Amino acid sequence: MMVMFSFMIPFEAISIPLYGVVRDLGWLNTYKAMIIPGIANGLVVFMFRQFFAGVPSELMEAAVVDGASMLRIFATIFLPLSKPALVGAGLLLFVSQWEAFLWPLIAANTEQVRVIQVAIAYINTQFSTFWNQIFAGSVIAGLIPLLLIFPLQKYYVKGLSGTGIKG
Repeated sequence: MMVMFSFMIPFEAISIPLYGVVRDLGWLNTYKAMIIPGIANGLVVFMFRQFFAGVPSELMEAAVVDGASMLRIFATIFLPLSKPALVGAGLLLFVSQWEAFLWPLIAANTEQVRVIQVAIAYINTQFSTFWNQIFAGSVIAGLIPLLLIFPLQKYYVKGLSGTGIKG
């Protein structure tokens, strides 16, 4: 229920408390500040829960009867079966973090860790707009997710379509 509740809270509502946590941890202007808060995504948790609920329980029961430990069951049964869900969740997290603007603007304001979306916003000056640089940056920012999604498209579709099917 809490995971479903997290869908209703916009990121803007938690950005200030999240900034305080990241500041207290000493993560400001680091890659940790931009990556770790994005991993705790309720949609991905829900997607994995639905995917693993669809795996037949007979697979686990057969492995237990054969004497496999829980770690071996996870490594030999559930991990290979969850490849589409892992790729789908990874792509979903990457694209959502890649298109983020507000959090990278708040958490990483130095040039060394600035993401491309924030860098494009800093191209403008007070008296001029460099449209050619903005367009080039936008094309690069749009191509990178496509270069990841196209080769992994079949896993992404399997991962998203297989999450609601009961086995």
